Amino acid sequence: MPPLTVALLKLDDRTEALFEIDRAAEAGQAEEEARRRLQQGHYHLVLPLIERAIVLRLQTVGSNAIQTLWAQRTKAYILLGLGRYEESLLIAINAAEAHEAHASLGPNHPDTF
Repeated sequence: MPPLTVALLKLDDRTEALFEIDRAAEAGQAEEEARRRLQQGHYHLVLPLIERAIVLRLQTVGSNAIQTLWAQRTKAYILLGLGRYEESLLIAINAAEAHEAHASLGPNHPDTF
């Protein structure tokens, strides 16, 4: 393979890694803003933020990562506050089951909800 092609491929790999860092930071910022607005009781403003955070977490750490599961748990709480009980329950059950099944936590870990 020509050296220029190899160099461009390496650059492409590094660029993708940089975007993942940016997405992870953006997810954290969205979650922080969601927590702040939740404290004020602004559920309708929080839902788009936490949904964005979930998408970013799925892109960066995957569906079974603790950060993703906590964001999903937060979404269930928000939906509950909005009166969307069935949606909330389904998400909460799925997140709780995934959280309990997580290898590093298990059902007896204090962070398992």
